[in-house]
Amino acid sequence: MRAVLASGLLALLAAACDSGTEERPGTAATRAAMRPSGTLPEGSVPRPFPGASTDRPAASPALLARGRVAYGAFCAPCHGASGGGDGSVVQRGFPAPPPFASLDEAARAPARIVDVIRHGHGRMRPMAEQVGNADSWSIAEHVSRMGTEP
Repeated sequence: MRAVLASGLLALLAAACDSGTEERPGTAATRAAMRPSGTLPEGSVPRPFPGASTDRPAASPALLARGRVAYGAFCAPCHGASGGGDGSVVQRGFPAPPPFASLDEAARAPARIVDVIRHGHGRMRPMAEQVGNADSWSIAEHVSRMGTEP
């Protein structure tokens, strides 16, 4: 009787063990994979992030100064201090973004830059949760002027 009970308990314990040998496609156990959280149903309209405003604030020296500081914190690691696509992350092997100087006038428009900050573009992930609305507009004003001012 004890042998049957012991073998049953052993079988139960063995069944509960995870061997850890199953395949995990797409990612190693020590790396995070960035995947979209889902797709919007057909016909739906995405909500703007909290506090989002499409109203462009008036450019002022204070706004540009704030944009310069926010750009240094959020954008320079990839885009570089001068917008040349040579930031510290790129120097460590991440693919370089295009230099701002190579963008056409429409891509350098502040409203387009805010849209890219909020929703991402290419390899750039959406930054709406990290960069607030006011900082998005200040960064956009700063970037739109990079390389155009004496």
